[in-house]
Amino acid sequence: MRSKCWRGTTTISAMSKPKRRGHYKRVITAKIAEWVTPLFIHVVAKTWRIRWEGENIYRGEHEKVIISFWHQTIPTAIGSHRYKNICVLVSLNRDGEMISRVANRMGYSTVRGSSSAGGREAFEEITTTVGDEIPIAFTPDGPRGPMHSVAPGVLWASAATGRKIYALGVAAEKYWSANSWDRMFLAKPFSKIVIRYDEKMGTIDREKMTDKGYRDQQAEKLKQIMTDCEQSAKKSLSEWCND
Repeated sequence: MRSKCWRGTTTISAMSKPKRRGHYKRVITAKIAEWVTPLFIHVVAKTWRIRWEGENIYRGEHEKVIISFWHQTIPTAIGSHRYKNICVLVSLNRDGEMISRVANRMGYSTVRGSSSAGGREAFEEITTTVGDEIPIAFTPDGPRGPMHSVAPGVLWASAATGRKIYALGVAAEKYWSANSWDRMFLAKPFSKIVIRYDEKMGTIDREKMTDKGYRDQQAEKLKQIMTDCEQSAKKSLSEWCND
């Protein structure tokens, strides 16, 4: 009996070692990525040739702004907007933790939460601690997709804070693309990039947000505006590249 007990304990211990090694490997890899990723994006972004189009939300008269952009464009958007004093709403999952740390190292402030988890706390923090002069950035299709969908979190944030929603479209001449659900991309060095803002969405009516029909209508409207904004950025980029 002792022999069987000893062998069983040894077997369990041996099986657990690879798991511990795998855990440590993931932690070390994440720590390296946390430092290397922002440095790499910063270096690459300094070589980009960026054309800004549409509404300039960084002028002094623009306050209480929400930026709505697709999850796919996060690396290029972060690189092009670094040190512009933007607060980013980041999901509570593991990927969100990494994005939050990278964003912090590139000069962004972050609030953790989403429309599905931690949303109320995040909106309370936005309302009470984020100054009206600081734009707040959302990816309405993150963190789980589907790609180019609009979850209601960005609408609730506008309704709760009275902030105006600006769609952000990003187009890059050359880029690396990830094999992920959102096909996330980072513009390559020396690429031409068009950043376009569209203010058509406006502010969401707080009282009407209790009506599901209104929420669905506004979500579809924002999706269309974001799609059009992205297409306009791509068209402008194509014309620029053909000059």
